[in-house]
Amino acid sequence: MTLALLLHTACGGAGVDNSGDHDGVTIVFAGDVLLDRGIAPIIKRHGVEYLFRDVSPFFHNADFTVVNLECPITNIDAPLMKKYIFRADDTCAVALRKVGITHCAMANNHIMDQGQSGLADTYKNILAAGLTPIGYGLDDRARLAPAIIQKNDIEIAIFNDCALTVENYVNPATGPGIANVPIPKLLPTISDFHSQHPDTWIVALLHWGVEFRQNPNPSQRIDAARLFAAGADLIVGHHPHVIQDIDTIRGKTVYYSIGNFVFDQRNPLGREALMPIITFRKDTILQEVKEVEIVGNCPKVKK
Repeated sequence: MTLALLLHTACGGAGVDNSGDHDGVTIVFAGDVLLDRGIAPIIKRHGVEYLFRDVSPFFHNADFTVVNLECPITNIDAPLMKKYIFRADDTCAVALRKVGITHCAMANNHIMDQGQSGLADTYKNILAAGLTPIGYGLDDRARLAPAIIQKNDIEIAIFNDCALTVENYVNPATGPGIANVPIPKLLPTISDFHSQHPDTWIVALLHWGVEFRQNPNPSQRIDAARLFAAGADLIVGHHPHVIQDIDTIRGKTVYYSIGNFVFDQRNPLGREALMPIITFRKDTILQEVKEVEIVGNCPKVKK
Protein backbone atom coordinates (compact mmCIF):
# COMPACT_ATOMS: atom_id res chain seq x y z
CA MET A 1 0.00 0.00 0.00
CA THR A 2 1.40 3.38 -1.01
CA LEU A 3 0.59 6.66 0.67
CA ALA A 4 0.04 9.89 -1.20
CA LEU A 5 -0.45 12.56 1.43
CA LEU A 6 -2.20 15.89 0.89
CA LEU A 7 -2.46 18.19 3.91
CA HIS A 8 -4.92 21.07 3.83
CA THR A 9 -5.21 23.47 6.75
CA ALA A 10 -8.40 25.49 6.57
CA CYS A 11 -10.79 27.55 8.63
CA GLY A 12 -14.57 27.60 8.56
CA GLY A 13 -16.02 26.05 5.45
CA ALA A 14 -12.92 26.55 3.31
CA GLY A 15 -10.63 23.82 2.11
CA VAL A 16 -11.36 20.29 1.01
CA ASP A 17 -14.93 19.00 1.37
CA ASN A 18 -14.50 15.34 2.18
CA SER A 19 -18.11 14.78 3.26
CA GLY A 20 -19.27 13.65 -0.16
CA ASP A 21 -16.24 11.48 -0.94
CA HIS A 22 -17.78 8.30 -2.27
CA ASP A 23 -14.34 6.82 -2.98
CA GLY A 24 -13.15 7.02 0.61
CA VAL A 25 -13.95 6.82 4.29
CA THR A 26 -13.96 10.16 6.13
CA ILE A 27 -13.25 10.21 9.87
CA VAL A 28 -13.27 13.27 12.13
CA PHE A 29 -10.88 13.10 15.09
CA ALA A 30 -11.54 15.35 18.10
CA GLY A 31 -9.65 15.71 21.36
CA ASP A 32 -10.55 15.58 25.04
CA VAL A 33 -14.26 15.64 25.87
CA LEU A 34 -15.10 16.39 29.52
CA LEU A 35 -18.74 16.27 30.64
CA ASP A 36 -18.23 17.20 34.30
CA ARG A 37 -16.89 20.01 36.52
CA GLY A 38 -17.36 23.35 34.72
CA ILE A 39 -19.21 21.62 31.87
CA ALA A 40 -21.86 20.11 34.15
CA PRO A 41 -23.83 23.37 34.70
CA ILE A 42 -24.00 23.91 30.93
CA ILE A 43 -25.35 20.38 30.44
CA LYS A 44 -27.90 20.89 33.23
CA ARG A 45 -29.13 24.13 31.66
CA HIS A 46 -28.89 23.40 27.94
CA GLY A 47 -28.18 19.69 27.45
CA VAL A 48 -25.21 17.86 25.97
CA GLU A 49 -26.17 18.60 22.37
CA TYR A 50 -25.74 22.33 23.03
CA LEU A 51 -22.02 21.76 23.64
CA PHE A 52 -21.49 20.48 20.09
CA ARG A 53 -23.85 22.80 18.22
CA ASP A 54 -21.10 24.39 16.10
CA VAL A 55 -19.22 21.19 15.22
CA SER A 56 -22.05 18.67 14.91
CA PRO A 57 -22.51 19.39 11.17
CA PHE A 58 -18.92 18.29 10.57
CA PHE A 59 -19.60 15.09 12.48
CA HIS A 60 -22.75 14.30 10.51
CA ASN A 61 -21.07 15.07 7.18
CA ALA A 62 -18.32 12.54 7.90
CA ASP A 63 -18.71 8.78 7.90
CA PHE A 64 -17.40 8.45 11.47
CA THR A 65 -16.34 10.71 14.36
CA VAL A 66 -13.88 9.66 17.08
CA VAL A 67 -13.48 11.59 20.36
CA ASN A 68 -11.43 11.01 23.49
CA LEU A 69 -13.96 10.52 26.29
CA GLU A 70 -12.18 12.12 29.25
CA CYS A 71 -14.63 11.03 31.95
CA PRO A 72 -16.72 8.00 32.90
CA ILE A 73 -20.38 8.10 31.92
CA THR A 74 -22.07 6.35 34.82
CA ASN A 75 -24.40 6.90 37.76
CA ILE A 76 -22.13 4.71 39.88
CA ASP A 77 -20.40 6.85 42.50
CA ALA A 78 -17.22 4.99 43.46
CA PRO A 79 -14.40 7.55 43.13
CA LEU A 80 -10.73 6.65 43.18
CA MET A 81 -8.35 8.49 45.48
CA LYS A 82 -6.85 11.02 43.08
CA LYS A 83 -6.59 14.78 42.60
CA TYR A 84 -9.13 15.24 39.81
CA ILE A 85 -12.16 12.96 39.69
CA PHE A 86 -14.83 13.17 36.99
CA ARG A 87 -18.21 11.58 36.33
CA ALA A 88 -21.01 12.32 33.87
CA ASP A 89 -24.63 11.20 34.06
CA ASP A 90 -25.34 8.01 32.13
CA THR A 91 -27.85 9.82 29.89
CA CYS A 92 -24.97 11.71 28.25
CA ALA A 93 -23.99 8.76 26.05
CA VAL A 94 -27.19 8.89 23.99
CA ALA A 95 -26.69 12.61 23.42
CA LEU A 96 -23.14 12.05 22.16
CA ARG A 97 -24.50 9.70 19.52
CA LYS A 98 -27.17 12.22 18.50
CA VAL A 99 -24.59 14.90 17.71
CA GLY A 100 -22.83 12.53 15.31
CA ILE A 101 -20.10 10.96 17.43
CA THR A 102 -19.63 7.28 16.60
CA HIS A 103 -16.53 6.15 18.54
CA CYS A 104 -15.30 6.91 22.06
CA ALA A 105 -11.63 6.38 22.95
CA MET A 106 -11.54 5.05 26.51
CA ALA A 107 -7.80 4.61 27.02
CA ASN A 108 -7.02 7.70 29.06
CA ASN A 109 -6.24 8.71 32.64
CA HIS A 110 -9.77 9.70 33.70
CA ILE A 111 -12.11 7.07 32.27
CA MET A 112 -11.59 4.92 35.40
CA ASP A 113 -12.20 7.76 37.88
CA GLN A 114 -15.14 5.80 39.33
CA GLY A 115 -13.22 2.55 39.64
CA GLN A 116 -13.73 -0.74 37.83
CA SER A 117 -17.47 -0.75 38.40
CA GLY A 118 -17.82 2.73 36.93
CA LEU A 119 -15.57 1.77 34.02
CA ALA A 120 -17.62 -1.32 33.20
CA ASP A 121 -20.84 0.70 33.46
CA THR A 122 -19.41 3.36 31.14
CA TYR A 123 -18.63 0.66 28.58
CA LYS A 124 -22.19 -0.67 28.88
CA ASN A 125 -23.71 2.80 28.52
CA ILE A 126 -21.56 3.61 25.48
CA LEU A 127 -22.63 0.41 23.74
CA ALA A 128 -26.29 0.93 24.62
CA ALA A 129 -26.17 4.40 23.03
CA GLY A 130 -24.93 2.95 19.73
CA LEU A 131 -21.39 4.21 20.22
CA THR A 132 -18.28 2.09 19.66
CA PRO A 133 -15.80 2.01 22.56
CA ILE A 134 -12.07 1.70 21.82
CA GLY A 135 -9.30 0.69 24.20
CA TYR A 136 -11.46 -1.27 26.68
CA GLY A 137 -11.47 -4.98 27.48
CA LEU A 138 -11.32 -7.73 30.05
CA ASP A 139 -7.66 -8.52 29.38
CA ASP A 140 -4.74 -6.90 27.59
CA ARG A 141 -5.41 -8.70 24.33
CA ALA A 142 -8.97 -7.35 24.17
CA ARG A 143 -7.93 -3.89 25.39
CA LEU A 144 -5.32 -3.54 22.66
CA ALA A 145 -7.59 -4.89 19.91
CA PRO A 146 -8.40 -2.24 17.30
CA ALA A 147 -11.79 -0.90 16.37
CA ILE A 148 -12.36 -1.82 12.73
CA ILE A 149 -14.04 0.72 10.48
CA GLN A 150 -15.12 -0.50 7.08
CA LYS A 151 -16.91 1.07 4.16
CA ASN A 152 -17.12 -0.65 0.80
CA ASP A 153 -13.66 -2.17 0.23
CA ILE A 154 -11.73 0.24 2.51
CA GLU A 155 -10.83 -0.82 6.05
CA ILE A 156 -9.27 1.19 8.89
CA ALA A 157 -8.06 -0.22 12.20
CA ILE A 158 -7.91 2.22 15.13
CA PHE A 159 -5.69 1.24 18.05
CA ASN A 160 -6.22 3.22 21.27
CA ASP A 161 -3.65 3.26 24.09
CA CYS A 162 -2.97 5.31 27.21
CA ALA A 163 0.83 5.30 27.29
CA LEU A 164 0.93 7.00 30.70
CA THR A 165 1.12 5.92 34.31
CA VAL A 166 -2.36 6.52 35.70
CA GLU A 167 -2.65 8.02 39.18
CA ASN A 168 -3.79 5.48 41.82
CA TYR A 169 -4.90 2.94 39.22
CA VAL A 170 -3.36 -0.32 38.09
CA ASN A 171 -5.04 -2.38 35.38
CA PRO A 172 -6.11 -5.79 36.64
CA ALA A 173 -4.83 -8.81 34.73
CA THR A 174 -8.46 -9.73 34.05
CA GLY A 175 -11.69 -7.82 34.40
CA PRO A 176 -12.71 -4.33 33.21
CA GLY A 177 -9.66 -2.33 32.16
CA ILE A 178 -8.17 -0.09 29.48
CA ALA A 179 -5.24 -0.32 27.09
CA ASN A 180 -2.50 1.12 29.29
CA VAL A 181 0.89 -0.02 28.03
CA PRO A 182 4.06 1.85 27.03
CA ILE A 183 4.60 2.27 23.29
CA PRO A 184 7.25 -0.51 23.06
CA LYS A 185 4.59 -3.00 24.19
CA LEU A 186 2.12 -1.67 21.61
CA LEU A 187 4.56 -2.06 18.71
CA PRO A 188 4.32 -5.87 18.30
CA THR A 189 0.52 -5.70 18.37
CA ILE A 190 0.50 -3.23 15.48
CA SER A 191 3.26 -5.09 13.63
CA ASP A 192 1.41 -8.40 13.87
CA PHE A 193 -1.85 -6.84 12.73
CA HIS A 194 -0.13 -5.13 9.80
CA SER A 195 1.46 -8.41 8.72
CA GLN A 196 -1.91 -10.14 8.74
CA HIS A 197 -3.85 -7.22 7.19
CA PRO A 198 -1.45 -5.42 4.83
CA ASP A 199 -4.25 -3.60 2.99
CA THR A 200 -5.85 -2.12 6.12
CA TRP A 201 -5.02 1.44 7.11
CA ILE A 202 -3.79 1.64 10.72
CA VAL A 203 -4.35 4.59 13.08
CA ALA A 204 -2.66 4.84 16.49
CA LEU A 205 -4.82 6.95 18.79
CA LEU A 206 -2.60 7.76 21.76
CA HIS A 207 -3.06 9.38 25.16
CA TRP A 208 0.51 10.48 25.83
CA GLY A 209 2.89 13.37 26.43
CA VAL A 210 3.16 16.00 29.15
CA GLU A 211 0.29 18.29 30.13
CA PHE A 212 0.54 21.91 28.92
CA ARG A 213 3.89 21.35 27.21
CA GLN A 214 3.73 22.75 23.68
CA ASN A 215 6.25 20.32 22.22
CA PRO A 216 6.41 16.53 22.35
CA ASN A 217 9.17 14.75 24.23
CA PRO A 218 12.13 13.48 22.18
CA SER A 219 11.05 9.96 23.17
CA GLN A 220 7.65 10.55 21.53
CA ARG A 221 9.31 11.43 18.24
CA ILE A 222 11.31 8.21 18.46
CA ASP A 223 8.18 6.23 19.34
CA ALA A 224 6.27 7.79 16.45
CA ALA A 225 8.95 6.64 14.01
CA ARG A 226 8.81 3.15 15.53
CA LEU A 227 5.04 3.01 15.22
CA PHE A 228 5.23 3.96 11.55
CA ALA A 229 7.93 1.36 10.98
CA ALA A 230 5.65 -1.21 12.63
CA GLY A 231 2.88 -0.45 10.17
CA ALA A 232 0.89 2.52 11.49
CA ASP A 233 -0.21 5.02 8.84
CA LEU A 234 -1.42 7.88 11.05
CA ILE A 235 -0.93 8.92 14.69
CA VAL A 236 -3.38 11.16 16.55
CA GLY A 237 -2.50 12.16 20.12
CA HIS A 238 -4.08 13.90 23.08
CA HIS A 239 -3.61 14.45 26.84
CA PRO A 240 -1.40 17.59 26.98
CA HIS A 241 -4.55 19.82 26.71
CA VAL A 242 -2.70 22.04 24.23
CA ILE A 243 -1.84 21.80 20.56
CA GLN A 244 1.54 20.27 19.80
CA ASP A 245 3.55 19.75 16.61
CA ILE A 246 2.37 18.07 13.45
CA ASP A 247 5.24 16.06 11.97
CA THR A 248 5.75 14.01 8.83
CA ILE A 249 7.86 10.88 9.31
CA ARG A 250 8.38 8.32 6.56
CA GLY A 251 5.79 10.28 4.57
CA LYS A 252 3.21 9.73 7.32
CA THR A 253 1.63 12.27 9.67
CA VAL A 254 1.71 12.41 13.46
CA TYR A 255 -0.47 14.86 15.39
CA TYR A 256 1.30 14.75 18.74
CA SER A 257 -1.59 16.52 20.47
CA ILE A 258 -4.76 17.95 18.97
CA GLY A 259 -5.69 19.65 22.27
CA ASN A 260 -8.93 19.85 24.19
CA PHE A 261 -12.36 19.79 22.58
CA VAL A 262 -15.05 20.18 25.24
CA PHE A 263 -13.21 21.35 28.35
CA ASP A 264 -13.34 23.99 31.08
CA GLN A 265 -9.73 25.08 31.42
CA ARG A 266 -8.92 28.79 31.62
CA ASN A 267 -5.40 28.53 30.22
CA PRO A 268 -5.57 30.29 26.82
CA LEU A 269 -3.45 27.56 25.26
CA GLY A 270 -6.02 25.02 26.45
CA ARG A 271 -8.73 26.82 24.52
CA GLU A 272 -7.21 26.17 21.10
CA ALA A 273 -7.59 22.83 19.33
CA LEU A 274 -7.30 21.03 16.02
CA MET A 275 -9.95 18.84 14.42
CA PRO A 276 -8.35 16.63 11.75
CA ILE A 277 -10.78 15.43 9.08
CA ILE A 278 -9.15 12.44 7.45
CA THR A 279 -10.33 10.70 4.28
CA PHE A 280 -8.92 7.24 3.68
CA ARG A 281 -9.03 6.13 0.08
CA LYS A 282 -7.74 2.88 -1.32
CA ASP A 283 -4.17 4.11 -1.75
CA THR A 284 -4.27 7.67 -0.41
CA ILE A 285 -4.93 9.61 2.77
CA LEU A 286 -6.33 13.14 2.42
CA GLN A 287 -6.13 15.43 5.43
CA GLU A 288 -7.96 18.62 6.26
CA VAL A 289 -7.37 20.32 9.61
CA LYS A 290 -10.00 22.60 11.11
CA GLU A 291 -8.83 25.14 13.68
CA VAL A 292 -11.08 25.15 16.72
CA GLU A 293 -11.45 27.60 19.61
CA ILE A 294 -13.18 26.68 22.85
CA VAL A 295 -15.69 29.42 23.63
CA GLY A 296 -17.83 29.10 26.74
CA ASN A 297 -16.28 25.64 27.14
CA CYS A 298 -17.76 24.60 23.76
CA PRO A 299 -15.81 23.97 20.54
CA LYS A 300 -16.34 26.42 17.70
CA VAL A 301 -14.69 26.19 14.29
CA LYS A 302 -12.77 29.38 13.55
CA LYS A 303 -14.22 31.53 10.79
